[in-house]
Amino acid sequence: MSFSSENLKTKEKNIFASKTQRVVAYIVDGIITGVISFLLYSLISLILDVPSENSWICGYLIVLLYFVICEGIILNGQTLGKKFVNIKIINIKDTKINVFSSSGRFILLTLPYYNGYISDLIAKTVGITNTSIGGLSYIVIIILLFIGNFIFIFFHPQNRGLHDIIFHSAVIETNKSISFDKIINFPKSASIISLLLFLIISGVYGYSSLTVSNGFNLKHLEDLQNKIIVHSNFKNIRIHHKKLDIKENKTMSILDIEMFIPYSKINDKNYKQNISNQISPIIKKYNNIKTDEINLIFRTEVWFGMVRYRENDFIDIK
Repeated sequence: MSFSSENLKTKEKNIFASKTQRVVAYIVDGIITGVISFLLYSLISLILDVPSENSWICGYLIVLLYFVICEGIILNGQTLGKKFVNIKIINIKDTKINVFSSSGRFILLTLPYYNGYISDLIAKTVGITNTSIGGLSYIVIIILLFIGNFIFIFFHPQNRGLHDIIFHSAVIETNKSISFDKIINFPKSASIISLLLFLIISGVYGYSSLTVSNGFNLKHLEDLQNKIIVHSNFKNIRIHHKKLDIKENKTMSILDIEMFIPYSKINDKNYKQNISNQISPIIKKYNNIKTDEINLIFRTEVWFGMVRYRENDFIDIK
C-alpha cells in the first residue's frame, strides 16, 4: 500500500517531528552538553595542560556518549532535548533504537562539521602531511553527507535525513506511532533537488580548489612542514600558502605557519617568542618558496560540547 507525500501531509502531519522541533531539540542538547564539557574541562585543566589541538576529541566524545546513552540505553530514543519538544527516534524495523543506530546516526550527522579535525587526526595517525585524506573521494563523501543530512531533510515529506534512512530510523512525536509500510526513503522531488545541489556544490568546490592550487606545487609545503617537524620539537605544525591580489595586477605571497598551543599559553609572550626563535632559523634555512611575508600563527581552542571557542595570535617572522 503506497501513500503520496500529499496524503502524508494531510493524514499524518502530526506524527513526524517537524524541522523546528528537531532544531530546538539539538539546541537544548547543545546547551546541556556544552555545560557538561565546560565543567569537565575546568576540572581536568586544573590537573593537566590539555593540548588545544586535541580538545575537539574530548568535546566530541562527550556529545557522542550523551546521545548514545540517552537514546540507546536510558530514554528509549530520546535525549533531554527531544523530551523537551516531545519527539523520539524509532527504528522502523523493531521500533526501538539501539546503541549502534544511535552512534551511527550521530557520526554521520556530525562528520561534515568535524571533517577537518577528523582528517587531520587520520593524517597524523598514518603519517601523512596532506590532510585531505582520500583526496577527491573524501571531499565527495563530506559534501554528500552535508546535503543528505541538512538539505535533503528540508524537502523530505517526513523530515528524514540520510542518517535516518541509512540506519532505518525516523523521528516522530512522543506517544504516536506509524505503520512502517508508510515510511518513505527517497521521494522523487527531494532526491532530484539534492542531486542537483550535490553536483553544483561539488563543481564549485572542485573549480575553486583547482584555481587556488593552479601554478603552485603543494609538495613544497609538505617538504617544508616535514623539515620543521623533524628539526624541532613541535609536531602540530600546519603550513598554508596564499596569494592576495593587490592593485595594478600585483599579488602578495604569504606563508602561514600554524600551530596549536595550550589555552593557558595564548597570552604568554615569552612562550610564543621562544617558539618563534626555534622555528625561524629552520624556516629560513629550508624554505624555497618565494614569499613576501611569513607569519607564525598561534591557535588555541576549547570545545564545550559542539561549541568551539578559539583565540589566535601571530608573529611576523619575515
